[in-house]
Amino acid sequence: PRPPSPPRRNHWGAVAALVAIALAAVFVPWRNLNRSSPDSAAATPSPTGKTAPTLTAEEKSLVVLPFENLSPDPENAFFTEGIHLEVTSTLARIPDLKVISRESALALKEISGSLAEKAARVGVANVLTGSVRRSGKEVRVNLTLRRARDEQVLWTRNYQRQLGEEVLAVQEEIADEVGRVLQSREKRGSFGGARLLTKNFTAYEKFVKARDLHQTASGSYERITEVVARLEEVLRLDPDYTSAMRLLVAAHSNSSRRQSEVERKHHHEREARRWAEALLRLDPQGAGASAMGIILGLEGDNGRAVQYFATAIQAQPNEASNYNDAAICFDRLSRYDEALHHYRRARELDPLSLIVRRNELNLLARLRRRDEWIQLDRDYVQTFGSSGAANSSRSNHWFMFTGEVLKPYELSVQYVRARDFAGALERIAVLGQEPDRTEEQRWSAQMRKVDCLRRLGREPEAAETLREAGTWLSQAKDAPAR
Repeated sequence: PRPPSPPRRNHWGAVAALVAIALAAVFVPWRNLNRSSPDSAAATPSPTGKTAPTLTAEEKSLVVLPFENLSPDPENAFFTEGIHLEVTSTLARIPDLKVISRESALALKEISGSLAEKAARVGVANVLTGSVRRSGKEVRVNLTLRRARDEQVLWTRNYQRQLGEEVLAVQEEIADEVGRVLQSREKRGSFGGARLLTKNFTAYEKFVKARDLHQTASGSYERITEVVARLEEVLRLDPDYTSAMRLLVAAHSNSSRRQSEVERKHHHEREARRWAEALLRLDPQGAGASAMGIILGLEGDNGRAVQYFATAIQAQPNEASNYNDAAICFDRLSRYDEALHHYRRARELDPLSLIVRRNELNLLARLRRRDEWIQLDRDYVQTFGSSGAANSSRSNHWFMFTGEVLKPYELSVQYVRARDFAGALERIAVLGQEPDRTEEQRWSAQMRKVDCLRRLGREPEAAETLREAGTWLSQAKDAPAR
């Protein structure tokens, strides 16, 4: 599909406003709960007639837990996930409301505990829970906002909508009402990007499935190219669907990084930039600025990239990925304090993100800021545990500080650095037995084995290992492509 033309005038915002006014007459008791006036932060009377106390900044925080799918058809789980995504994203646009990322919210689903314990895990005061039931052409969304520490219900409501534009516009109404309860009003223009979401229900469902596939692609070039094809189909249905466009930029960027063939690599780079520029025309203050920041970062223009990320952060103050991506660019510019500031903000908004934690730990290690690293590492271990391949970078960091090998991450490279070549050979032998090692990792391990054998004076074994590795490499190159 071609990049979209300049955005068409959308009259749905006016219609939604009239509907909201009509609904206000029915739901006055709930909408007035903890409500503050547009021009004042002063506390206002609650439905009981008592004055509701002004909330602190810490109290203006929440996590939107994954919604329960009550639909008879399991296929509707995609639809429920999509509603959760749009509600979370729209709430996140309210400037003075802290909203935990959807990724960390999904991770909480796998963690047992009370609402208070889950809220404490991600550092928020409130929890929004809900369910979605889709039956025929009707959709019912049931939501409840609770104060986490005592599970007191602050607000609850059922939304019943027809499939199509009506149900796809409900996220703004939800965000507005939750924001009022938490005394966090929409700043003028905050929901501008949200209004660029699709009103095409078919496009919406296809996008949700493409997004799910992208999350599970796990570095597979074939699966990522399938994501690209699906998203291009979505954009043929709705050329102005910014969420699909933003994901398409990410998919092409990932494809370019994973593609060794020069022509294909350049193709994905060109497509990523083309769609980023199109998105920038549609949403210059939000997703478009974020997408262009990523493109400029990949191209090495980190100075301009951080400027675009600053614009995106202003429009999307709760989008953790913007802070993380900006931090990477600040790091490349050797502006380390700014990089750490943005990593910390990303961690506050996405506290269960493994990638953000590892990025911050790695920078602290390179800066030799040992005390800060130890403090963050303790929190890292408490959050993610102290075993598994995902934690192996901790061993490299510890070696950088002390020169000691950190159990149980006995990485062969650390033994080599410590000049314990016999220990390195033992570790290489263990790694060679692991079934999930890639061909590149096996080749690298064999070359390290050759080096260690030579350093120990075991030249005949080194020569035999090198010969075996050469034979294996020749066979791998001659093998038919899978």
